[in-house]
Amino acid sequence: VYPYTVIPDTPTAMASGEVDRYALIPVDALSGNGCYVEYEINGYTGRFENKDNERFYIDISTGNAYRTADTNETPLCALDLEITTPVNLKVKTVLDGVESLENNYVYVIDSQANPLAPYADKQSGTYIESNTDFTVNLYSIYGKGSGIEIQWKYDGETEWSDYTQPITFATTDTVINVRTVNSETNKISPAMSYV
Repeated sequence: VYPYTVIPDTPTAMASGEVDRYALIPVDALSGNGCYVEYEINGYTGRFENKDNERFYIDISTGNAYRTADTNETPLCALDLEITTPVNLKVKTVLDGVESLENNYVYVIDSQANPLAPYADKQSGTYIESNTDFTVNLYSIYGKGSGIEIQWKYDGETEWSDYTQPITFATTDTVINVRTVNSETNKISPAMSYV
């Protein structure tokens, strides 16, 4: 019999890059009772028990962590900072006293940058056909009240529609294009496609 230690999965966040000052960084991490997330932003550390859901969000302007993209809710961890560029984010999981490896990200805040595209809850790929319609939810990395709106359209269409509810369609081969629009600056993100 050989002793061994199981190391928890390392949390993953949005890839490093230029972001708008309103950006909320989505992070996926192990969840469950006794599962803690530890993160560091520019030398300031935060920690909370991540027992309810694998995804949470870090507001890069304050360092606060939230369960959803609504920054009006009570934060999971409140650092209440005034962060300047660049933002250095380190994140890891601790489960039963065992630490995961640490992931590091760098975000440069650029108020002149175009907003980043939204992301879908399903990746491009092949899904088993079912008798029910297929539903895709879109999410923004920006908090409510930031002036950012999500738009979408099917491939081949010319008009963009405002995203107000999940996109539901019959289970056929479909390409969805998504983008974000900043209503305050009229800047538009590059379009992303999901197949």
